Amino acid sequence: AIPQATLSLSAGFVHQRLADRLDDLVLDGSVDSTLAGDLLRPDPDPDDGGFVPLERDLDEEDEDEQSRAVRRAIEPGLRFTWGPPGTGKTGVLARAVALAIEADQRVLVVAHANAAVDVAAVRIADELEGCDVLTDGRVLRVGTPHRADALDRHDVIPDRIVDDRHPHLAERRLALEQERRNLSDSARDEPATAGGDAVARRVAAIRAELAELRSDTDEAERELIEEAMVIVTTIARTVVDDQVWQWPADVVVVDEASMAPYPAVLALAARGATTLSCIGDFRQLPPIAISEDVGVQHWLAQDVFTHAAVTETYEAGGRDQRLSILRTQYRMGEQICAAVSALAYDNELVTAPAARNRAIRLAESWPAEGSEVVIVDTTRLGATCTSPAAADDRSRYGSLSAALAITAAQMVTAAGDEVGLLSPYRAQVNILHAATRSLPRVTTGTIHRFQGSEQDVVILDLVDAPGGDGASKLT
Repeated sequence: AIPQATLSLSAGFVHQRLADRLDDLVLDGSVDSTLAGDLLRPDPDPDDGGFVPLERDLDEEDEDEQSRAVRRAIEPGLRFTWGPPGTGKTGVLARAVALAIEADQRVLVVAHANAAVDVAAVRIADELEGCDVLTDGRVLRVGTPHRADALDRHDVIPDRIVDDRHPHLAERRLALEQERRNLSDSARDEPATAGGDAVARRVAAIRAELAELRSDTDEAERELIEEAMVIVTTIARTVVDDQVWQWPADVVVVDEASMAPYPAVLALAARGATTLSCIGDFRQLPPIAISEDVGVQHWLAQDVFTHAAVTETYEAGGRDQRLSILRTQYRMGEQICAAVSALAYDNELVTAPAARNRAIRLAESWPAEGSEVVIVDTTRLGATCTSPAAADDRSRYGSLSAALAITAAQMVTAAGDEVGLLSPYRAQVNILHAATRSLPRVTTGTIHRFQGSEQDVVILDLVDAPGGDGASKLT
């Protein structure tokens, strides 16, 4: 029995592995300079698919914006899809993957956060329902799913597919693990006698056999990945996993691309794919980079849209031929959409009727009473916030705002709706999670982790109050 243990690892190990990958590409002479060059060149040539004066493409008159985005997303070269919140970016991604499969292309889909990967994997599986590529186990969510809907998709999780194909391995593993637990429980009560030694030897034998079974399972999973047509995983997993990194993709799709570290996108572009398709929203959260170093701020704090001059071209009123824009949103009610559109999207967002009607229904219950946006001001309640004791911890927490947010979540879920309980600060999220983990329809997380996800109702606990030395950069 080990009373206490500490696991320590370097926060920069993924960046170091990425640097190694880039070095290997250069030293091996295997850099594909086509897509990488397009990313590094800030001013595309108008005659080479770059930006031209804004005008409607004549061959697109009969094509809706999502179908057009789907088609363009897998065309050879560097492609961008810009979609404000709720405009169906994940749907475009799933349809684009299906279209690529029809063309017998292998697709690697990556995102920064596990939550976004889970959402993409489920949507792709739904889009491919009934297709041989899905039923044959050639669409894989590589890594550890976090969302319940992703965990339920056994047809895309490699170890579940292996268990289904090799039930004897799964049955033997479960039996051995149960026996080990039973023996370990009894060993705690056994003195160091001959009987206790026999138990210890049997536990050692079980561990050895489990290791062999794990090796067999790992080999089966490696074979699955080798034969896959679609792999959906995190950017970090792609960088650190040798097999995924070397997997020959024809199309690479970066979901929630505004949060993807630019060097990682550049490395993916240099691996030799025909298409690099970046899907996201450059008006949402950028990549996380704490250091104020000039190099870090340039290479790690700016997204791929900025580096490829997509944002600059749009804001200058030009038309970037690499870019598809989604303007109709299917998630928010009209009140929320109007505010979001005015603040961040040049009043160009349009609300689909189904989203408008759904939001009206959600806003009927207390405390909304017809309003889709409810602001709770804690000033008069004497709310305060503070930081954890660690000197280098910039997080914050506040008990009063946490109590209000938790209470609101409980009331909303009582009506049967799914709730996202968010905060900018990890310390506050820990409190919110501890208090609501028994509520099945409440999902907690930071705003960074939630980007790309959606719930019926979102409760955002901003935390900031007197005692916090002013508003932080996050708010």
